[in-house]
Amino acid sequence: MDMETKIRSILEDEDVSLYGVADLRHCRAALDAAGGEIVQGYAWGISIGLALPDTIVDFLDRRQDERVALLYHYSSYLSINQRLDSIAIRLSMTLNR
Repeated sequence: MDMETKIRSILEDEDVSLYGVADLRHCRAALDAAGGEIVQGYAWGISIGLALPDTIVDFLDRRQDERVALLYHYSSYLSINQRLDSIAIRLSMTLNR
């Protein structure tokens, strides 16, 4: 199984809403300037996204309301980011085998 198929399989299994893969070799100078030696070894980038629940999105225009902000923070922001981290770790482990 090639790498793209492995990536797609993992992301479909994780029910990711959208993702993209970018060849970073074409923007090496900009990446090196922004990230220094931390990013020098990376030739590819993977971006993943998860859809927020409609009920949360519907409240975002009222995000200045502390109750709405807390609802978003605890029910979506933390859980979505934890899930994104988990997916990224799974991808990383697969790609580094």
